[in-house]
Amino acid sequence: MTVEQKLSRFAEYTQQKVEEECRKTSQEVQEALKMAINEAGQAARRQKQNRIQEERQRLERESFQRINAASMAAKHALSELRERLADELFAALEADLYDFADSPDYEDFIMQGILKAMDDFRFVQLMKRDMYLAPRIEEETSLRVEGSNEDFIGGFRLVSENRRMEDDHTILTRIQDIRGDFSL
Repeated sequence: MTVEQKLSRFAEYTQQKVEEECRKTSQEVQEALKMAINEAGQAARRQKQNRIQEERQRLERESFQRINAASMAAKHALSELRERLADELFAALEADLYDFADSPDYEDFIMQGILKAMDDFRFVQLMKRDMYLAPRIEEETSLRVEGSNEDFIGGFRLVSENRRMEDDHTILTRIQDIRGDFSL
């Protein structure tokens, strides 16, 4: 084999090797490019899903905040309405009880209450306007009657001899007790 033949054969062999390497490199580049495109697509999908998830969470938070604010406003309005209605109810009740205190049945109401509760007491406290009942109370119960400048709508208080014990049967106290139960 001549040098030219050897060179020609070497050139063919080298060209084959270069072409093989080019094909191999081209395939590797194409595979790497496909993988890069695939990874970029997956990253873009993940990024898009993350943005969608973040937006969903933001919208849920805003919705919850709006619902919570509306709920609090409704509770506040309901509480105000309930308080206003309670005030109106108890104002009407108080007016009715003042009317009752001026009625003929009021005197019997006071006497029955005193007779039921008088065991450990020596004094009866009445409002000044109810002192007209003092002679009847002293006669029927043997309790001493005192006037009070306090306006407790009506009713009476029983007081022990040493004044340490008091049994409150005033209409104002009963209204306050009912109002306290009502507010719960």
